[in-house]
Amino acid sequence: MSGPRVAVVIWNGIVSSMPEMYLYAHELAHVIDGDPEGEQLSSLNEWRAAWNVDKQEIANTIINVRRRERILTDPVEGFATMFALASIDHRYLRTTNSAILGFLKKSRLL
Repeated sequence: MSGPRVAVVIWNGIVSSMPEMYLYAHELAHVIDGDPEGEQLSSLNEWRAAWNVDKQEIANTIINVRRRERILTDPVEGFATMFALASIDHRYLRTTNSAILGFLKKSRLL
């Protein structure tokens, strides 16, 4: 099947522990990341290197256990989470190295 891809986000309300703005930004990040069956930003070596440098320091600031684990173990969900945090306030991603902020800026996502 060919043609334009369409992204649709549907949910039945929002959990009280997740800001609505974060949810929109997180799901938008999956669209920006690219086609799971094609090339994705989260599969680039440059992303993986930045993610590996900063993920522990950023995860240490996250209270939500599930979100923290996704940051640490899944580069695709890590990308979406980091993009969402940067979209809300890029100070969330200020780390000793700021590798992820550097990647997002270089990719013109910030």
